Amino acid sequence: MPASNRGKRISFIIPAYNEEETIGIVLKQLKETFGDQEVVVVDDASTDNTAWTAKETGADKVIRHNINRGPGAAFKTGVIHAAGDFIIVVDADGQHPLTEVGKVV
Repeated sequence: MPASNRGKRISFIIPAYNEEETIGIVLKQLKETFGDQEVVVVDDASTDNTAWTAKETGADKVIRHNINRGPGAAFKTGVIHAAGDFIIVVDADGQHPLTEVGKVV
């Protein structure tokens, strides 16, 4: 992180819908690379065990929508609950490589 950003925290927001099979892998990779940063998972009314898996694999916060509102609303919910100075959105299915996140940071 550049010197001017040292001491700043990042909040990773992960909008998720029925991502039980992949959310744990994504969380593990995030925690290995950015272990001291906040991870907020927004479960957009999944019908599987996405929320439970996120809690069990290290999400700092898991917020669950009662009805499916879509990825935009899940992102907005994540922003409201995030405590970091910077926000980075990460796909719950691992579609985009987390190795690229370091370039953003």
